Amino acid sequence: MSQNIQEFLKTRGLSPDNYNFEADIDRFHAAMEEGLSKEHADVDMLPTFVGVPDEIKPDCKVLVIDLGGTNLRVGWVAFDGERKAEILGVKKQKVPGTSSSVKKEAVFDLIAELSAEWVSECEFVGFCFSFPFEILDNGDSKVLFFGKELDVDGMVGCLLNENMRAAWSRIGVEVDAPITILNDTVSTLLMGKLRYPSRRVSSYIGFILGTGMNISYVEAHENITKKSNLTSGASQIINTECGDFSGFALSEIDEVYDKSSRNPGRYYAEKMVSGAYIGALTQIALGMLSKQGLCKTVEAEKISTKHVNDFMLDLPDANNPLSIHCGEHPEDRKTLFEVIDVILERAAKVVAILLVGTVLKTPPSNSLEAPVVFSIDGSSYGGDYFYRERIEAYLFEELTRKRDIRFQIIRPENASLLGASVAAMGSLL
Repeated sequence: MSQNIQEFLKTRGLSPDNYNFEADIDRFHAAMEEGLSKEHADVDMLPTFVGVPDEIKPDCKVLVIDLGGTNLRVGWVAFDGERKAEILGVKKQKVPGTSSSVKKEAVFDLIAELSAEWVSECEFVGFCFSFPFEILDNGDSKVLFFGKELDVDGMVGCLLNENMRAAWSRIGVEVDAPITILNDTVSTLLMGKLRYPSRRVSSYIGFILGTGMNISYVEAHENITKKSNLTSGASQIINTECGDFSGFALSEIDEVYDKSSRNPGRYYAEKMVSGAYIGALTQIALGMLSKQGLCKTVEAEKISTKHVNDFMLDLPDANNPLSIHCGEHPEDRKTLFEVIDVILERAAKVVAILLVGTVLKTPPSNSLEAPVVFSIDGSSYGGDYFYRERIEAYLFEELTRKRDIRFQIIRPENASLLGASVAAMGSLL
């Protein structure tokens, strides 16, 4: 790397050396403790009232619902006598409100219609809801936000359990089975239990790295001081919402992007690492390089994270502005490659700091027989240029080599459906 590029990275505050595991984990732990003790903290640390079940129930059928930003899936999951799960059927449709305005009843009625042939036979209902919600003292869940791309009148503020049971009643079906509401990070964590139902495990971590980023883990009730009347000696999964953590040093590039984003002053950590933002950070960095005369101006209305990934992998794409630029200015290729590589290296280190910090919060065991199980999902974790390898290298160095903590990473399939079926068995409500 040339001296000019090294100086550029240093003066803009973009170097991975600006991030330190010990110091940043201390700040992250302080934010986690604050979130466990009060509402509306820097890191929300949301109780889910879902625990990791001691065992998977055999010979059991679970109705599972996965409501995302675009698609709605309803599935029928059966556990056999050996506690192995099988998805017996899935029905999928677009979420009402994607193309025209609808009332909330349209969403719940569609779920009721899709699940009608299965729901009367189920013992549990697991509902993976991919939008912010608050769990109330009465056990129901109140919707706090519904996707910007969805136009559903009355959804925000409604109660999920109440409205779901009302929709089934409208088609003449009374459902007595308990309904467990959870988000995708929780369902991903529980895939570790499903993969190893009887294995000794030090702790479970759920991690999503896609367009966004989030982590869940298991916390002892005595440490969740903002909630009263929790069962002593028990534990439950915490949805950290760590993408909102503001304790990392911001580069000049982060500050410029944040001011132009839809939610300035929020989600600093997520904006440094997730798929929705890597392209934008790259575009800002290249603009700064050009102004300093370190490369020619990259002509592009928008550089996406896919553009970045494909460029770094040297994938042919006639519409990729980075590839087009380097075809016209081959002397810039090395510069662009080096700067983007540093952006991804920094992102991997930030992710690893959050993951290691979460593991140390549990606290973990040093037993060879009981590893930490990371259950990881999301397109960015596996899709970006050497992103996964970088993260895992940091985890091995910081957990295994330095602290003698063993870990295993699994990449589950159908986490929203299968994880929701396990969550339904671990509900604390």
